[in-house]
Amino acid sequence: MRYLTEEDQHVTFELDARISDRSQRYRRQVDIWLPKSREIVECKNHTRLVGVGVVDALVGAIDDTDAHGGRIFSNSGFTSIARARAEKAGISCIELPHDDQVEFFHTSKGGGTYYGD
Repeated sequence: MRYLTEEDQHVTFELDARISDRSQRYRRQVDIWLPKSREIVECKNHTRLVGVGVVDALVGAIDDTDAHGGRIFSNSGFTSIARARAEKAGISCIELPHDDQVEFFHTSKGGGTYYGD
């Protein structure tokens, strides 16, 4: 959340969002939904590098929900194949290291808002 608000102080995001598919028959769960830009953000806290399967799953979610793009945040990095697949699909792979101290409640430094728990 800190990364998103530092990038755009007026960002609006929804945590643990449920987004309807194109047919409106079911909803897909995503970690973060950016409704203004219609982007899906997936957050991966893995001990290993994020693989191509995570990227492929996001490509499917983007297509299924008619989103305009996506990003994957990872604390451990990405395999070269995952990065190549993401680049081909226009998905950003962003490596964010863990903070030494966990913030349980994010204090926005800008005008960003969020919905969810």
